[in-house]
Amino acid sequence: MMRFWKMVLTLFFLPLALSYRAAGVILGKDRARRLFYDAIVAGSARVLAWNIPTLKNGQPFSVFSDRFARVLSRMPFETIRVTIRTADTFQINITRCQFVEVFALLGMPELTPALCQGDVTFCDKFQPLIRFERFHTLAAGDGFCDHTYYFRNDRET
Repeated sequence: MMRFWKMVLTLFFLPLALSYRAAGVILGKDRARRLFYDAIVAGSARVLAWNIPTLKNGQPFSVFSDRFARVLSRMPFETIRVTIRTADTFQINITRCQFVEVFALLGMPELTPALCQGDVTFCDKFQPLIRFERFHTLAAGDGFCDHTYYFRNDRET
């Protein structure tokens, strides 16, 4: 099943990879990398925002964590485990990320951290009541990604 999803993601990202290579020839590799990196960060954050609406004042944190868990359940190309789920904390560990594998396969592993930065931008831009922490990423060569989302209480805002 993972092979199928890797093929789907490869076909999905193939136009991006071809555009990136062409931009590298036309604009230069560094300029193309910066341009595509920024676009991937913004796009990744936006996709998360489309799927996980902004938590509003007065809503319990479970509105966010429940929605996030539903989104994760629709990602068959990742190996994800919820490690903490409390009234104010939601943590997941990712031990297999097809995005990391597909970006490497398509010859653009230097852009993979942009997807990771998208998580940070998502919280900064679209989730003012959520604080995000991550210390490990597969893209950086770690054995897992650790995503932790905290509900900001009055002392943190």
